[in-house]
Amino acid sequence: MLIMFDDIKNLWTHKFLLVSLIAIMLIPLIYSSVFVGSLWDPYGKTDSLKISVVNSDNGGKINGEKADIGKDVVDKLKDNDKFKWEFVSQKTADKHLEHGESYAVISIPAETTKNAGSMLDKNPKKIDLNVKTNPGYSYTGSQIASKAITAVEDNLSESVREKYISESFKGMNKLTDGYKDTSKALGQMSDAESQLIDGNKQVESGLEQLAPMAGAEGQQLLQGSMKVSQGLNDLQANNDKLKANIDKAIKQSDDKYFEDKNVKAINNPVVSNEDDLTEVNNYGQSFAPYILSLSLYVGAVAFSAVYPIDKRIGDSTGFKWWLSKFAIFMMQALGSALALAVLCLYGFEIDIANPGHFTLTLILWSIAAYMIVTFLTIVLGNIGKFLAIILLILQLGSSEGTFPIQLSGKFFQDLHPFSPMSYVIKALRENIFNFTSGVTYGQSMLIIGLIAIVFAALTLLVYVIRSKYPHLRRIANENDY
Repeated sequence: MLIMFDDIKNLWTHKFLLVSLIAIMLIPLIYSSVFVGSLWDPYGKTDSLKISVVNSDNGGKINGEKADIGKDVVDKLKDNDKFKWEFVSQKTADKHLEHGESYAVISIPAETTKNAGSMLDKNPKKIDLNVKTNPGYSYTGSQIASKAITAVEDNLSESVREKYISESFKGMNKLTDGYKDTSKALGQMSDAESQLIDGNKQVESGLEQLAPMAGAEGQQLLQGSMKVSQGLNDLQANNDKLKANIDKAIKQSDDKYFEDKNVKAINNPVVSNEDDLTEVNNYGQSFAPYILSLSLYVGAVAFSAVYPIDKRIGDSTGFKWWLSKFAIFMMQALGSALALAVLCLYGFEIDIANPGHFTLTLILWSIAAYMIVTFLTIVLGNIGKFLAIILLILQLGSSEGTFPIQLSGKFFQDLHPFSPMSYVIKALRENIFNFTSGVTYGQSMLIIGLIAIVFAALTLLVYVIRSKYPHLRRIANENDY
C-alpha cells in the first residue's frame, strides 16, 4: 500500500521540495490577499481623492437681485465630504492635476452668475463649466472624479433653479397680497357706490315731486338722475363681479404655500428608493469571486513549474503511478482551497450567505484547475505549461470576472460558455450574495466536477500508456528542449 504513495514518501527525503510545495499551496491565499485587499473599498475612500475647484465667478444679478452662483456652489462643496475639495487658482489647479496630486480641475467661469441671470431673456445663455482630467495618469481615478464633476454640475443647476423659483415664489406672494388688497378696495368701492345709489334715489324722489311744477326742465333733471342711478347700479354690479373673481382666485391659493421649504421641494422633487436584489458592501466583495478563482488556477500553474509531475518514483503500474501523483495533487488542491476559504470566512470582512457551498466551490475548482494544468504538463511538458498559461489568459477575458460579458469583444463573448472560470465565478457569486442566476449553483458544480473528472481520467490514461511504452515518455521529455 505504501508503494502506491511513493511521491509522499519521497517528499520527506527532499525537505526543500516539501517546503516549496507548502509555499505553493499558499500562493492562492497570498495572491487573493494582495489583490482583494488592495481593491477592497476604493469607492468608499473617495474622500481622499483631491479635486481642484477654481471659482472665477464675478457675481451679478438674477431678476434684479444680487447673486453669486460661484460662491454658493463653493459653500455647498465645503459641506460635501465625498471628495477632498481644494479651492485654488487656475495655475495651482493645473499644476496639481499634471503632477497627479489632483484628479480633476473644475473651473467656474467669470460669467457664471451673469449667464444664469439671462435665463428669461430673449437669448438665454448657458453656463459653460470647464473640466479637466488626466486619464493618462490614472484612468480609474479620472472615472471616479467624474462623480465630483457631476456633483458640481448638480450644485450649479440647483443654485440657478433655486434663485428663479425663489424669486417666482416671492412674486406669487406679492401677487396674492395684491389680490387681497384689490379685493378689499373693491369692497370699499362697492360700499361707497351703495351710498351713492341711496343718495341718488333720494334725489330722484325729490325731483319726481318737483317735475310737475318745473315743467320740461324738471323732467329732464329727473331723467338725468335716473340715468346716473342706472350707471351706478351697473358699476356696482361689475365691481362686485370683479371682486368675486378675485376672491375666487385668492381662495384657490389659500392652501398653496410659497415658502423656502417649497422652493427646496420643487428644486429637488425626486427621491429614489433603491431596493436591490442583493447587497454588496464594497468593491472588494464584488471582485472577490474573480480573484479567488484566478488565484487557485495560478497556484496550479506554479505547482506544475516546481513539482516533477512526469517523474516516476519507484517501479509501479500506470495506475499506481497516477495514484501516487494524484495524492500529491489532492493535498495541494485541498490545502490551497481550504486556506483560501479560511481567509475569506475569517480574514476578509465578506458576508458569505452560504459558507458550505462557498468552500465546496473553491475545493472543486482547485481540484479541476490542478487536473487541467497537470494533464497539459504531463502530455506536452514545458509546451503544456505554456498552454496552461494561454488558457488562463483566455479565461481572464471571457469569464465575466469584472465587467458584464456583453461589454467584451465578440470573441470573448463566444468563448464565455466554454470558459471553466465562468462557472466558478457564477457559483461563488451565488454562494456569497444568495441569488440564483441563469446558470444555477448545481449546474455550475456539475460542469466543474465533470471537468475535474475528465482531466483526471485523461491523466490516468497518459500514465498507463507511459508505463507500458516508456519510449513515449522520452519523446515527450525531448520536446521540452
